[in-house]
Amino acid sequence: VIRPALDGKVEVLFSDTDSFLLLAEASSSDEVMHKLSSVVDTSNYPEDHPLYDASRKYLTGYLKNEMVNSNITTFVGLRSKCYAFKTDDNYTVAKAKGVKTCYKKKIKFEQFKECIDTISSVEVKQTSIQAKDHQNLLVQSVKCSMTSFDDKRFLLCPIHSVPYGSVLIDLYKSTKKCYYCVNPFHLGE
Repeated sequence: VIRPALDGKVEVLFSDTDSFLLLAEASSSDEVMHKLSSVVDTSNYPEDHPLYDASRKYLTGYLKNEMVNSNITTFVGLRSKCYAFKTDDNYTVAKAKGVKTCYKKKIKFEQFKECIDTISSVEVKQTSIQAKDHQNLLVQSVKCSMTSFDDKRFLLCPIHSVPYGSVLIDLYKSTKKCYYCVNPFHLGE
């Protein structure tokens, strides 16, 4: 539904159980949302917005733009449930599964980029209160908050990966070149 509506000029940057992030060739996010109007719920838009439509509010099966007032300008996806992005109004979102919220706030966007560039990982010390044998304990643990290693994917280069079993792995092994770097999706062409 999405690829034909956008004339094939779209890439999925990441997907999760209930969300995904698309990179689409368009002059604005409103243009993309207009092209996808048959599958989108825009009830969360301001009422004076031209795309506002409350008829699909609370209906399941429709997509929703969760970044109504801004556009994502930079995205770094390390692995499942571990990504960060910045918007055009300098708002930053960082997700790292297993890391407590108060420590997530200390993780900087640049650390996500560094993980990709250097193929490394970042650890964070977390403190929590736990009960053991009816005694409260203050426990400090070290958690790998982000890593560029993903045991479910094969790295073609520091930026691109494919799931194990992909035909692109054999192509990479024979050419030693990343398919996506050789055949990029060029916006604006």
